[in-house]
Amino acid sequence: MKEKWYNKKLSIKYIYTIVAIIFIGTLFIPLQSIQCSKTDNVCFIYSKNVILRHPKLVNQFNISDIDRYEIKDKHNSGGRGGIRYTSYFINIYLKTGEIIHIENETRSYERAQEIYDSMINNDNFSLKGNYWRSLFDNY
Repeated sequence: MKEKWYNKKLSIKYIYTIVAIIFIGTLFIPLQSIQCSKTDNVCFIYSKNVILRHPKLVNQFNISDIDRYEIKDKHNSGGRGGIRYTSYFINIYLKTGEIIHIENETRSYERAQEIYDSMINNDNFSLKGNYWRSLFDNY
């Protein structure tokens, strides 16, 4: 009987190469940062990745332009009966009809509500995108 490809032992060199390719690929994941100021009535949303550290302004809106917000859930699974969990993210609806999607997901509804309340009520609120949080546990 012919030996199948998945029964063969992999060289440690190939394992390191695979891990390095996956790690280098994840360095280009965009991270979102949010900065809001109640006194200035403005929120800035920046995007950056781990390699190119300079943040790029993606969106800017006035806090007074917020019509409503919605905390939505997204169900994730590990596939084939793996670990299942729910992520929560915030959609902000402006009076102009524009929808702003806050990509900083969290595992709890309460934390998502806390992030929104802090954006609206705190002066100099800042939520920085974190590479390890985005990879493993969110916010």
